[in-house]
Amino acid sequence: MQRRSFLRQSAAALIGVSGLSHCAREPSVIAQRWDERDLDREDPARAALSGGMLAPNAHNTQPWLLSPRGDAFELSIDPERLLPFTDPWYRQTHVSQGTFLETADVIASRYGLEAVAAYFPSGSYGPRELKPLPIARVSFVKRSQPLSRALSRAVFGRCSNKRVYEPVVIGQAEMESLTAAGSIHGCRVSVIQDEATRAKLADLLARAMAVEMADEQRIGESAKWFRFSQEELERQGDGFGLGQNGTAGLRRWLAETFFLSRDDATDPTGAFARGACDIAAQQAASASAFVVVSSEEPTRAAQVLSGRAFARIALLATQLGLALHPMSQVLEEYAEMQSLLEEFKRIARIAPGHTVQMLARLGAATPTPHTPRRALSDLMVQVG
Repeated sequence: MQRRSFLRQSAAALIGVSGLSHCAREPSVIAQRWDERDLDREDPARAALSGGMLAPNAHNTQPWLLSPRGDAFELSIDPERLLPFTDPWYRQTHVSQGTFLETADVIASRYGLEAVAAYFPSGSYGPRELKPLPIARVSFVKRSQPLSRALSRAVFGRCSNKRVYEPVVIGQAEMESLTAAGSIHGCRVSVIQDEATRAKLADLLARAMAVEMADEQRIGESAKWFRFSQEELERQGDGFGLGQNGTAGLRRWLAETFFLSRDDATDPTGAFARGACDIAAQQAASASAFVVVSSEEPTRAAQVLSGRAFARIALLATQLGLALHPMSQVLEEYAEMQSLLEEFKRIARIAPGHTVQMLARLGAATPTPHTPRRALSDLMVQVG
């Protein structure tokens, strides 16, 4: 009985949930999606859109639809891939549209092209509305200023690394590069590295995860996108699993085989919720720095542009050999999180009236496996 109790406690500590050097070896289906040799060299537009699918996105829901419009494509939100309990106003979903656009543009640069986005071509809507309108119409034109090949290579190396990090000093030049990378789309970017502020944020992020895990519907939403085995990851082509926490080998097999259960995952007192809280506290405490992306306006366009900024930051972090992991629970906009969000803004010195769009930790860590991706054809919607 003591051994069983020990194993259960150990397994709980391995469980984590989400809301980036080349990554560790993956099964063939997942690895193929992340292999730059798999790009369609005969069709640059298709190659760019396939690259866009490798963008970071909330819970790896991949909330994207693509509709061909002559020589252009319209990007829309997939209404079947929303997070209504942890992202009730769909801010993170709109940020994820921006990460797709930026990543597609970076891959387009390989072919001397620019993925030009006309935002909300059929009209926009308010920050607490969701209408079935396209987010952007994307056209591919000749690029006037090429991007570095290293940046596009980083698309295939980037991964959301959820390990507990090793400490690393991020130099002034690197901090300025990360800030500049995020600022190209008009966003405000700050890198928080001083020890006292990091400690306050780490404590706050641990409390934020506890708030998220205290509600059955919110836990259920995370559990919906958590994949309880490698087979499930490959079959579904989305979501995330233990591998992204760095759990591997015998520990992963034990957890997936004997201790993880979708039936028990929505219990706020269960192993899934306890493990999520435990690992979140360790993750936050291990950050060498936090990167914050904010915007002056709360508009849908600002959310999309913030996603573009964050995608560029993630690619540059990959180039610099840094691990990056979004920790956005404290930014979630349901009522129970509001006091912690206001506390976060005070600690991070966010300008009055500004909206924090993304928060991630930076550090050093051994790469983890990539999350899966669906096929590009799964996103395509033919317009009659």
